[in-house]
Amino acid sequence: MTDIKHTPLPWVVSGEDESDGLPFIGIETPFRGEDTKIISHVQPNNDEGEFLQLCDEDQANAAFIVRACNAYYENEAIKVELLEALEAVQSQVDCFHTILVNAKGRDDNKETKAAILQTVRAAIARAKGGAA
Repeated sequence: MTDIKHTPLPWVVSGEDESDGLPFIGIETPFRGEDTKIISHVQPNNDEGEFLQLCDEDQANAAFIVRACNAYYENEAIKVELLEALEAVQSQVDCFHTILVNAKGRDDNKETKAAILQTVRAAIARAKGGAA
């Protein structure tokens, strides 16, 4: 299967328009002229397939789609950074716990360590696409 790429970001909400008398809100590339590419339309309709008039919710939906798409790669990078930070926290908690146990000769913080590590491990699993 070919790895098909999406239209380059950023995308913008182009505003309300009509096509054949049917109202829609366009989502497109911000380039003007021949380079403009229409990505999608937000066009409300009812259960019978009849097109409805646009409302504020439709504008909000189009804006939400654009924000989510434009933020996708930044969010993926943040997820990687957070995962790395959590894995470092997990390692440091284990290390500090070992140092404390060795220094005291007993394990006074076993429950605290277990609770911290359970939270950290659950977050790591979610970041890697597993169950929390």
